[in-house]
Amino acid sequence: MKPLKVAREQQIAVFGESGSGKTVLLSSFYGAAQEPAFVRDSVYKITADDTAQRNRLHQNFLGMRNSGIAPESTRYAATRYVFSITRRPTAGGKGKKPAAEELRLVWHDYPGEWFEEDPSTAEELVRLVRAGASRQRHSHD
Repeated sequence: MKPLKVAREQQIAVFGESGSGKTVLLSSFYGAAQEPAFVRDSVYKITADDTAQRNRLHQNFLGMRNSGIAPESTRYAATRYVFSITRRPTAGGKGKKPAAEELRLVWHDYPGEWFEEDPSTAEELVRLVRAGASRQRHSHD
């Protein structure tokens, strides 16, 4: 199967203090797009490209919605999420080719600790250094 053509790619970086709701916002964005009413009524389909991230974000959303439980914090772990947003075929579009990919959304979730404190363990320092190198690499994409 030939990959869909990417019309546009948008990079989003979210910064803020630890506990300010960055991961809650990301999980809410993705999780709400998986709700039956959104899937039924929206002309767009939003998918997370990475299966493990897809499952984690949806579980975060369900935990918040059903029990009011916020996602766990991961100290000094920057995460890059990639979403594909495509237009769903219209009801009258029988026999037409599927719509080309319209938007690839790359969301960078940066930990609040980067802005609040120094790493307290060697593992946290390694995460910070790796994430900084990853940021450099992806800024040239």
